[in-house]
Amino acid sequence: MNDLESKILQIIDESPSKVDFNLLKRKLRRSNTTDLNSIKKAILNLISYGTLFYTLQYGQSYIERSLEQPIHVSPHIVIKPERCTVTDPGNCIVISIEKGASFGCGDHPTTRMAIQLMDNYMYRKCGKIASEKTKALDIGTGSGILAIAAAMLGINSVIAVDTDPCSIFEASRNVKINKLDDRVKLSGNRPKPIEREYDLIVANLRTPTLISLCGEIDKIAKRQCLLVFSGMKIEESGSVCESYEKMEFSLVEKRVEKGWSAICLRRG
Repeated sequence: MNDLESKILQIIDESPSKVDFNLLKRKLRRSNTTDLNSIKKAILNLISYGTLFYTLQYGQSYIERSLEQPIHVSPHIVIKPERCTVTDPGNCIVISIEKGASFGCGDHPTTRMAIQLMDNYMYRKCGKIASEKTKALDIGTGSGILAIAAAMLGINSVIAVDTDPCSIFEASRNVKINKLDDRVKLSGNRPKPIEREYDLIVANLRTPTLISLCGEIDKIAKRQCLLVFSGMKIEESGSVCESYEKMEFSLVEKRVEKGWSAICLRRG
């Protein structure tokens, strides 16, 4: 991969919104004297490698990252299709996801940001916080990707719940692919509240649902519980934080990408 191709990937990864060809062209030509043909050739090369692909939304085409090969979604986590291999993962955790109808394969900003927050707290800042007694809850698991990430980051027991039977089926398949059957359990109903049970609770859901869960989460979150919430629009994250501050949760970190936000809250 040459310098221009790396620059294109950097622009797409760091952009707060989706990137179309004209935006990419403006950013590249603003920073250097790259000619139009070189930009087109570099994009075609990245598409031929399987690194980028074109998407269509409301009649507008965009250039986005492809998930047909392994991608680094955070410093220590790589997501890949089941059929792909990672020859030298280094110190990275590799998660295999079979893409299906359920949400959460790494192509949406809310999934990536949730994983980045989990990685940032559980791996980089504090090391692996898990022990044999740690438990996590993934509410609205979809493909199971966040539950799988929690287990691979060291949480010993993860409960992943979703009301959609299709999600339960696909999440179960992904859990098996990653050989986590003994540590990640799927359920169509949320567990009954048990006082101070979970060390980590993750949820990639829309704002009204996150706020409505506040009372329930207050009952099941341990004193030092970590919350990772995603699925909010940028302007909505403040209202979610305010709701949980009343339950003694404090904002640890906030991320934004392409109009979406994710937050990490911690009790105590």
